Amino acid sequence: MKTKKKREQSSNRRFHWELVVVFLVIIAGTTYLCSSPIRLLSSFVIPRSYNPGFKDMFSNVNWNYETISRFLAVPLPESAANLTIEGSMGLVGSYGIMPRLSFQFDAPPDDAMQFVEQFCDGILHPGYYPFNSINSSEPSDDAILIHNGTTLYYSSSPNIPETILGNRCARHQDLYEQNKWFWEEEFVVDKANPNLYRVYYNLPFEANRDSSEQYPTAKSINPFGERFRLNITGFNSEHVLVYHTVCMETSEIRHYTINFEPDSMIDFAEAEISISIDGIEKPNAFVSNPELSLQLSDTNRPFQKWQYCLNADWEVGTHTMRIQVKRTRSDILELKWDFTVPES
Repeated sequence: MKTKKKREQSSNRRFHWELVVVFLVIIAGTTYLCSSPIRLLSSFVIPRSYNPGFKDMFSNVNWNYETISRFLAVPLPESAANLTIEGSMGLVGSYGIMPRLSFQFDAPPDDAMQFVEQFCDGILHPGYYPFNSINSSEPSDDAILIHNGTTLYYSSSPNIPETILGNRCARHQDLYEQNKWFWEEEFVVDKANPNLYRVYYNLPFEANRDSSEQYPTAKSINPFGERFRLNITGFNSEHVLVYHTVCMETSEIRHYTINFEPDSMIDFAEAEISISIDGIEKPNAFVSNPELSLQLSDTNRPFQKWQYCLNADWEVGTHTMRIQVKRTRSDILELKWDFTVPES
């Protein structure tokens, strides 16, 4: 009898606890259902002008002078004339789905150049027309090096006059503190009329699109082999310099799958990198964590692959590059290798 009574008491306690749990679930669900529409509506209605391409729920989807200036974070010149706009903003809430933006305007030379020089680090290449370019993983005499969000490659525009100046690059913007957005931009300035320049802008695709899916990736060598992944562009397989700009990267460019092996580069996270050429020290770097990307030690730039590049007027002949990878004071990986600069 006692055993039966204990069983009944235990069953009653379990039943009471189940009722309490159900009651709490009902309260929590009711609270969420009542508050979520308010939170959802506020997330759409409250304008966030710093979010690129954002539009209010009830605003027009078409771009205009003000919305373009806000999106670019740089006002269009007040002297801009004959402004022509194509495309529309994305859907509500952020940069949106499939937004498109292309525009062009005329402006006096000083105003036009002051506007475009605020993008792509102020670099414009004579004779380059990004809207109609040949993009390749191989360098060529008439190609320029394009730094995009997740790739680096060579691009050229044959038979374009040098009165046309252009560039294509990735722009970064920090949003909501931790989130980082980037998007591709293309600029062109037509200087055919010396009194009135024509400025063109184009947004190739939506934000955060992996540019390696759209453009090729420059071929690279890895002088360390399996010991340390250091991809260096600018050379052929015989370590002959074929492009005047040498860029380095430790991140592996790959498409992640569900079944992928752990990255061996994790062991080198935060490792210090020192580089010298012919005994001349170059800027120090380190392997960032968690991106495992080669980062300059003295920069605060947002994460971007292929940001460590060396430009020089290389002398013809053989040069020696020395690279040290230091994880701890006693754990140092060192490599010296020679490369050749051929006669032009």
